[in-house]
Amino acid sequence: EDAQLAENIHRKNLTQIEEALKIQRDLDRLGSVEAVLEKHQKSRPWLSKMLSLLNLPEQAKRLVNENVSADVEIITAVKTIEKHDPEKAKALVNDLKMTRGKENARDKVAAIKEEVKPSKKTKEPKQEKKPTVRKEQREQDTEPEPEGQSDEVGIFADAKPTGESLETVLADAYMNICENGINPQTVLESMNDMDKTNIEVWLRSFYDLGKQDTDTTRGVVKGFRSRQFSGAGNGALALVAYLHGAGKENSFSVLNILSDVRP
Repeated sequence: EDAQLAENIHRKNLTQIEEALKIQRDLDRLGSVEAVLEKHQKSRPWLSKMLSLLNLPEQAKRLVNENVSADVEIITAVKTIEKHDPEKAKALVNDLKMTRGKENARDKVAAIKEEVKPSKKTKEPKQEKKPTVRKEQREQDTEPEPEGQSDEVGIFADAKPTGESLETVLADAYMNICENGINPQTVLESMNDMDKTNIEVWLRSFYDLGKQDTDTTRGVVKGFRSRQFSGAGNGALALVAYLHGAGKENSFSVLNILSDVRP
C-alpha cells in the first residue's frame, strides 16, 4: 500500500484528501500518533491539518476535487470562511479557480477570512451595570447566597483561558472533535506537551469547581450567567469539566472530558 501510494503521488497527482485517507488508515493500523509521525517524518500540526481534510464542507472540498489548490493553509482558511459565510466562501473558491496561478491566493483568502471574522464582544464597563435590578432580584430570593458566591460571576471569576494561544488550542480541539469528527484521543495526542499541560490545568480548574461546589444547579446557572459555560466551543468544554467534577465518582481525565463534549 505504501509503494502504491508513492507511485500514485508521482504518477497521478494524488489529492490531499486521498493522502489524508491513507494517513487515517496508517493511524488505525499503527495505533498511535507517534508511530504515524515517525513513519511520515512529519510534525503534529501537519497530522492534525491533514486529518481535518477528511471532513471538509462543500466549498473547501471543491478546492481539492477541482484542483484549485492543494495548500492545506488555504483549504483550512476557506473552511473557516465557509463556516461563517457560505456565500462568500463559494464566491472566493470561484475566484481562486479563475485566477489560479495568476494572483497570490493566500493573500486573497486571508483578506476574506478577516472580513468574515466575527467581532469580539466587548465587555460592559462595570459602571454601566444595573445594581438596582440585581438588588430587586436578591430581595425576591429569600435563600441567602453561600459564602464566597454572592457575586453573579462568583466562583467562576478566575477560571478563564489564560491567553489567546490557549483559547485557540481549545477552540481547535472542540472543532476537530465536534465538527470534523476526529477521535478525541487523536486530537489530544496531536498536541505538543505545552498545549496538553495548559489544557489540563484549565479544564482541571472547572473540574475542581464542580467537585467543591455543594449546589451543582446553582453553579451551572452561574457559569452560564458569567458566560464561562455555553452549548458549544470552549464554554462546552468548561461545562463538561465542571459536571465531571460534580459527579463525585469521576476521576479527572482530559480524554474523558474531550470525549463527552461530543454531540
